Amino acid sequence: MSIQIFDASSIKKIAEDSAYTFKGLHKTADWFDLSSKLYLTIPILFSIISLGFDSHLHPVILKILAVISMFTTSLVFINQNKYQLIDGYRKLANQYKELYDSLELAFNNKDSDYDIIKAKDCIAHLDQKTVKYPISKIGRIWSKKFITKEMNLSWLNQ
Repeated sequence: MSIQIFDASSIKKIAEDSAYTFKGLHKTADWFDLSSKLYLTIPILFSIISLGFDSHLHPVILKILAVISMFTTSLVFINQNKYQLIDGYRKLANQYKELYDSLELAFNNKDSDYDIIKAKDCIAHLDQKTVKYPISKIGRIWSKKFITKEMNLSWLNQ
């Protein structure tokens, strides 16, 4: 058994990586969920408009609504694989959050027994899983926008 020295800088670096990846994965899942609902709502809404107001709308407008409806419906089928991964995104994100929480606890308690090697191995293992769950551009943007509002990262700056 080796003696470990409390390594605050390593803990904070791994925690920051974990926090941003957690938030990016969750926001990607949120985006996929929202986009699937949007892509299904648009054809329904346009169908209601077309059926209810067909006598008041120009035929060209009705055709445009039909084309947009077909396009958004096709996006659901094109992105079907992404939508099936939403639960996996959230589960993987929660594993990053668990790691983040353990790192924060170790940092706040100045836990000299905390196994930083195990934490590094854990994040490396989780990072390998993210190959199957890439963070989308929207997920990255949303995570950067909301991370400070939704997570307490102040301890990382101590």
